Amino acid sequence: MLVTMLSDLDQREFISAGAASGLAAAFGAPIGGVLFALEEAASFWSHKVTWRCFLSASIAVFTLSTLNQSHTFTSTGMVNLEGLKAPTRVDWAYQLPFFFLTAAFAGPPPILRSLTPRLVWLTSRREAESRSPDVNRGRESNLT
Repeated sequence: MLVTMLSDLDQREFISAGAASGLAAAFGAPIGGVLFALEEAASFWSHKVTWRCFLSASIAVFTLSTLNQSHTFTSTGMVNLEGLKAPTRVDWAYQLPFFFLTAAFAGPPPILRSLTPRLVWLTSRREAESRSPDVNRGRESNLT
């Protein structure tokens, strides 16, 4: 049995099932755990992997809700988002300057990084043209 569990294929399935179970236990959403494993953890996907991930995620959610008797099945999971509220207009007004500062400092470096190869190419092309003799001028002098 250990020989089959040590294959690369089985290891990938266990990693996908573990990722699905962990996310499902954190948020109380077995289907969300399976979708997370599908998108992020699996290098390939099959029906067998889907059912194994769903079974492990469902067992993880059931085990968590059984061990934690204060939660019902409608509010399972380790992450509790009950204390959050929607931001008001005053909250947005306080946060807006920080958004602008972040955009001002984080925006230009990637733009300059993407423009640098083009500028280097243009500069090297101009230098190469200035060093080489004009081919057309030489031909005109030969013709006359």
